[in-house]
Amino acid sequence: MSKQTNNDPADRADRLFDLNGFQTGLPMDKKRTLSVVLAAAVFLICSFSGPALGLDVPRAGTALGLVLAGVVLWVTNQFDLVVGSLLIGIGAIVLGLIPVSDFQTKFGTSSFLTMFGMMTVSQGATHTN
Repeated sequence: MSKQTNNDPADRADRLFDLNGFQTGLPMDKKRTLSVVLAAAVFLICSFSGPALGLDVPRAGTALGLVLAGVVLWVTNQFDLVVGSLLIGIGAIVLGLIPVSDFQTKFGTSSFLTMFGMMTVSQGATHTN
């Protein structure tokens, strides 16, 4: 069970705490590793089982796996939403799902830049005392 602790630096040296000062049961690096492994497993399962899922479009399983892996990273909340979104876009380029020019065209629109700016400001406001 989580317990509230004091802010003594000597007490906090070897333990990990969340934002509210409660000790976490599992270190963040293990949680992050677990979420990345789960996302990779979801991606691989979807990528190799595209025809079994009834997806007739070439590489549709890969695209579905990439999006679902991003959803796993968002749900496990180990990466910021902006990082997960960019990982999906960059993953699509690396896997050859979309050409670089299309990616730049879509991510260069004013609506995307406005949303990216709003998320950046909200992250800054959240992490600033």
